[in-house]
Amino acid sequence: EEDVAFADPDHLRSLIDKTHALLTDLLGTSGLGDVLREGARVTIAGRPNAGKSTLLNALVGREQAIVSPIAGTTRDAVEADAEFGGIRLRFADTAGLRESDDTIEAEGVSRARKRIAETDALVYVYALPDGLHDDERALIDQAVASGVPTFVVANKRDQALNEMTADVAGAEVLALSALNASADATHALGIRIAESIVGGTRPDVARVVLNQRHRYHLAQARDAVARVRAGLDGGMTGDLLALDLRAALDALGAITGQITNEDVLDGIFSRFCIGK
Repeated sequence: EEDVAFADPDHLRSLIDKTHALLTDLLGTSGLGDVLREGARVTIAGRPNAGKSTLLNALVGREQAIVSPIAGTTRDAVEADAEFGGIRLRFADTAGLRESDDTIEAEGVSRARKRIAETDALVYVYALPDGLHDDERALIDQAVASGVPTFVVANKRDQALNEMTADVAGAEVLALSALNASADATHALGIRIAESIVGGTRPDVARVVLNQRHRYHLAQARDAVARVRAGLDGGMTGDLLALDLRAALDALGAITGQITNEDVLDGIFSRFCIGK
């Protein structure tokens, strides 16, 4: 009756497409947000006596794990944190991977394999003088195929007759002696691990979703915007489109503070008749 013209459909569609893309990008940073907030899981794996515990101690700069020439010393994961390039890495030195009749050691190996399957990055350690076995290659190939950033450390370089390292497709391979490695060498390894997890660049924390509540509201806003896109394609009337636009604005307002808890409660109770 008032003859009010709705927004230009083409201009609205352009704004909606840009908004949907932005919300999708923001939601895509939530995994990185988890890393920045909680740290990234880095599993150190390998056969017994490959030097995993020595490498862990070198990376974190302290004697966190027990180092022993006795195979099978590490039964359960030994964890330690260190920061590289602003990213907290949560290292886990796991039990040596081998078949064992020892019930406790076998359980440790099982837990190590589970950690490998769930890790954000894998550091596989093998002794350079012994070479890389076929079953080790298979495990590394599986990690690479699953998209996990993988580093192969040819350890005990000081004991090897030559420095010919194994060639593993999709993994970064480097030779060192964890026992004698310099702080610069282990720090460089930590930096490369951190960069592989966050994509090789320092993240812009101003555009990373760190909060679970923000993630929830952004998802709500994107869903509402997607409904507006579908409505535009289907010729939906302006008043119905406005409902979803309002839902998107309310979801974003819950993040920016324009929509407060009191506003939410007022909206809920306005639809109910509260008696005595």
